[in-house]
Amino acid sequence: MSNPLPEPVSALRLVVHYALALAVCVAVYVLLVQVSAHFFDIAFPGAAMGLILMLVAASSAGGGWVSREKVRPAGGRVWKIAVLCAVLTVAMQGAVAVASAETMAVLRENVRGDTAILVIVVAAIWLVDLLVIRLGFGMGIRQGARQIERAAAKG
Repeated sequence: MSNPLPEPVSALRLVVHYALALAVCVAVYVLLVQVSAHFFDIAFPGAAMGLILMLVAASSAGGGWVSREKVRPAGGRVWKIAVLCAVLTVAMQGAVAVASAETMAVLRENVRGDTAILVIVVAAIWLVDLLVIRLGFGMGIRQGARQIERAAAKG
């Protein structure tokens, strides 16, 4: 049974919720891609799939946030959590890129000591990730608030 009283949610809990939701979304996506490629010979281009997965994970975390606190969080707090989640996401993307030998070879060939371009690219990726995550939090918060309003209206 859920607690009827509002409880504040820590930033760490929200970031962990987002990270776990993102990991589950990525695992399900990879499983679907592998199954469809192996059994049905279907290939997914997946260019924007990372953004969609971030949106879904942030929406899940935002909905859980509202259902726990029973009120819409302040906009500044949502931005703070979105920034933390975007930093975590870029770190995860960087770890995957470093783990990929092909990506590292392309970086060594194209960057060659000009790290300013690399920093600009990473900053641009972080900004896009931040905006997508913030949109996801907003969608989840809005949906969670609607569910609370419907439950209150039922009595």
